[in-house]
Amino acid sequence: MKDLNLGGPKLTIAIPTYNRLSCLTLLLNSVSAQFLKAPRLNNEVEVLVMDNASSDGTAEYLDKFAQIPNFRSKRQVRNLGSDANITDCFEEASGEYVWIIGDDDLPMLGSILLVLEFVSAEEVDLLYLPAQWEFCELTEFSSLSIQSCEVSSVSRLALVGKSLEYVTFISSWIVNRVNYYRYAGDNASHAGAHCGSTICQLEWIFTMIANGRRFACANVAGIIARGAASGGYSLFEVFSSNYTKIVREKFCDEEEIGEIFLNCMLIRFFPGIIWNSRFCVAGDFSDFRADPVLTMVGDSFGRGVYFRLIISPLCTANRATAWFVKKIASVYARYWRFMIR
Repeated sequence: MKDLNLGGPKLTIAIPTYNRLSCLTLLLNSVSAQFLKAPRLNNEVEVLVMDNASSDGTAEYLDKFAQIPNFRSKRQVRNLGSDANITDCFEEASGEYVWIIGDDDLPMLGSILLVLEFVSAEEVDLLYLPAQWEFCELTEFSSLSIQSCEVSSVSRLALVGKSLEYVTFISSWIVNRVNYYRYAGDNASHAGAHCGSTICQLEWIFTMIANGRRFACANVAGIIARGAASGGYSLFEVFSSNYTKIVREKFCDEEEIGEIFLNCMLIRFFPGIIWNSRFCVAGDFSDFRADPVLTMVGDSFGRGVYFRLIISPLCTANRATAWFVKKIASVYARYWRFMIR
């Protein structure tokens, strides 16, 4: 069994980073401001930064924090890839709970104390903190405070319905690390089971959803997320073949939840990302090709009615027709969301 270090802090904020010094600086400034405003954080929260062998001065910047008692940083000897570095964040954390925050995201002022107070008062397996998405630099949002936020217990199905495709957004999840290792067991999947998928965090998030008993969700956004589609065709591979493989593995005994997670990606995510990438609205797609996208999505989700009527024309029809299909897809997505409530 993993050494759980039960005498450690209540919460670890773990930050994986690679060559994003300006983003990391903004994030750590925000975290530091919250520590200064709420002294309780100094006793019960640690900050852990995993530097994936950055070459932009990150190591020298982190050296400035070396004397702070509740701050730790680790520099990888070489770039291990994002999944391995994220997994190290989870495994190196000493807190009972771990909140992994992407180095280009920002927790709203007051959000760290809010999370700490809730997990200190009520044990949960998984806490979901919705994000406010911005498609710009986040500097102007660094002083934004969380407003009228309440965290409450929810059922497993309600948690699934609130997160949907955003289940893949790592910065929204606070995980009971101790309970994860209890549920995983000595011979079960380990935290790095899905390294190489680009969504390795689904190992512990899905393990907790499938096995956990106590869940919570905030009613308003508590973190600012930087929105941008990038990665070319690997994006379709990640959210089709990689994603569906993990969902089917983790929810083989929970078919209802597995189907919701599969359908939300097909119905709510892919129409928009296909439109944006094909017509250069967002992302790095200088030469969109329908065939590989249709193959990946079809092989992963099947070639049923929705695939034939929505996904296929979005990939192949002229712009006017594709725009009309996208509007139909948007209406159907809202209907589907209403029906699963």
